[in-house]
Order: sequence, then C-alpha cells, then structure tokens
Amino acid sequence: EILRSSEAKEVVTHSGNGALVITTIHSGDISLALERLINLAGEDSEFMLSNTITAVIYLSKRDLNGRSYMPAYDVLFFDNQARLALREKNFNQLNNISKSQMAKILMGGK
Repeated sequence: EILRSSEAKEVVTHSGNGALVITTIHSGDISLALERLINLAGEDSEFMLSNTITAVIYLSKRDLNGRSYMPAYDVLFFDNQARLALREKNFNQLNNISKSQMAKILMGGK
C-alpha cells in the first residue's frame, strides 16, 4: 500500500526497471489515485509511469454514508491515448477513457 513518498518512488522506480508491481493506493477514483501517486513519487514520475503502467483497477465497496454494498469497479487499461493523457497529467481525460473502456466491456466489446 502506498502511503508515503518513499513508497511511491519505489513503485515508480521498480516498475521502470521492468519489475511486476502490484500495489494499492486509496483514492476517490482512478484519476485521483494516479494523480496522488505522481504527486507522491515526485518530479517526472508521470513519464516513467506512462511508459510502464498496464492497468488500474478501482474498487469501491461503500456508499457515501459508509454502508457496504455490492462492489463497484472501474478499470483503465493503458493504450496510447491513456499513456499520452497520463504523460500530460490530463486526469479528466483519463476518467473519460476509463468510462469509455468500461462501456465497451459491459457491451461485450473490446
């Protein structure tokens, strides 16, 4: 779990060296998680991440009142469009890409 700058830097460094990194970070959605990771990891981390990241899965199990319910999830698979948006720190576009990808998945497309 990424809580501190040192952990974020390790994740970015190891992923940039070709290691498989699976981790968690708490946030309100996919774009906020990526923004938080980049801010914690520091300068130019968005460039390394945009070259190495494969997917982000966002899972929520509680509503705004803290009640548990069926898990909701979003997935963002990194393609050229998503990599460019991350490199440019365009987090709104990342949300739009994620929603578009999820709609295709739910409709049975690729």
